[in-house]
Amino acid sequence: MRFCIPRKKWTEESLLPSNTVREMAMGDSGDSKDSFVTQAAAARLLKISSRTVSRWVENGTIKAWRTEGGKSRIYLSSVQEILSRREEKLPAPEQPVKQKPSILIVEDQAELLEIYAFNIVSWKLPVRVNTATNGFDALIEIGREKPSLIITDLAMPGMDGFEMIQSLRNHKDLHDLKIMVITILSQEEIEKRGGLPSDVVVFNKPVVLDQLKQVVKQTLKV
Repeated sequence: MRFCIPRKKWTEESLLPSNTVREMAMGDSGDSKDSFVTQAAAARLLKISSRTVSRWVENGTIKAWRTEGGKSRIYLSSVQEILSRREEKLPAPEQPVKQKPSILIVEDQAELLEIYAFNIVSWKLPVRVNTATNGFDALIEIGREKPSLIITDLAMPGMDGFEMIQSLRNHKDLHDLKIMVITILSQEEIEKRGGLPSDVVVFNKPVVLDQLKQVVKQTLKV
């Protein structure tokens, strides 16, 4: 979404807050010469101090005239000009940068972890890759940034893949995470350990990387 600062046509009425007291100066002919405001009112309109308004009057930054009693009266057209210049100089807010999808790889064997990460990066997909070496470290990473996809081993020291996946499925904000498993365990061994949710995609080691690539692309729609 791009946030745009609306262009506003400034008018005499739009410049004045409801709590600002105005005075009108009339020329000798009775025609409206120019609207003016007091120094205090100009300060409120410009959101500056009254002392700053006084300095601007003295150096000609803002147009004004003085009453017989020495009070400054600021031309409203001059206030309007300064406000308009401010508006023109305001930069448009930056468009939020859309983050690339992220993949979290969880694997306790350093060599395999490096192979998976290297190959996924080499596919040149518009994704970011993060890694963890066990389920506990993975949960910490997920707490920092919710990944678009998790690719995980099951048999790992500490918190294994089964426990990590169960923890995610029991979490109200993380239960819908997309998960792929790459494991040496057979389907029978997986079932003996409690099984996996039906939506988890399972690959057996050694995984065919081309097959993994196609499933990753389909899952992330990249």
